[in-house]
Amino acid sequence: MPIHKNVFSDKEAWGIYRIAAFGEAIGWTLLIAALGAQKYLMHGNKILVLFAGQIHGLLFFAYIAAVLGTYASLGWSFKKAFLIGLMSVPPYGTLIAEMLLSKLRKIKHESIKTTVRVFALIQNDKKYLFIEKNEENSWTLPGTVVSNQNIEKTMQNYCRNFLNLKTDKILLQHIRRQQIEKEQYLDFFFKVENTKGTTLLQTIGKNKLFESVRFLNLDDEVLSKKYNFIKKSTHLFL
Repeated sequence: MPIHKNVFSDKEAWGIYRIAAFGEAIGWTLLIAALGAQKYLMHGNKILVLFAGQIHGLLFFAYIAAVLGTYASLGWSFKKAFLIGLMSVPPYGTLIAEMLLSKLRKIKHESIKTTVRVFALIQNDKKYLFIEKNEENSWTLPGTVVSNQNIEKTMQNYCRNFLNLKTDKILLQHIRRQQIEKEQYLDFFFKVENTKGTTLLQTIGKNKLFESVRFLNLDDEVLSKKYNFIKKSTHLFL
């Protein structure tokens, strides 16, 4: 179990780890070069070795700190982080660890399927339209998966066919990328102009695909705060 919370995004954590891994390898290079210089050029003078040793020591501790600081964000167990930390002991072990981890990350990302979805932001009296689908015990914004159509056209067709809304003008408000287990989602949120909230509820409520339809505050406990990012005027997070 991680000893801290995920304080970095996956991209940030991986960047920090790579810098630390290359830095630790540079420390080994300086130390080995200093040992060679001491033996063949400086006739036993240890000043370069002492200086290089101090730099290597700092880079070693920086690497260990980077592993401890990023392993939770990278989805590693503490045991895996410990083994990766041990790779700093042999010369250039961190480079080997970085290459192996890079290969594993590439395989993992290639195996992850990205699903593109669109959602409608329909407001009425500072509340947003949410639906509860049949056999799903959760509230979500009205939306659908994008297949082969244009993203904006998919949103317009969904509003017309499922929400009975004419959408001559829709505005892209938010983009969000998220990963749930082995599934990655790229979500587009469009602001859709609404007519009358009461009439809309009655119209959509007739759709047999939906169990319930309501206008909810974003802070409503049934939403578990997962839509609070909508409070921002724009939210483009990839």
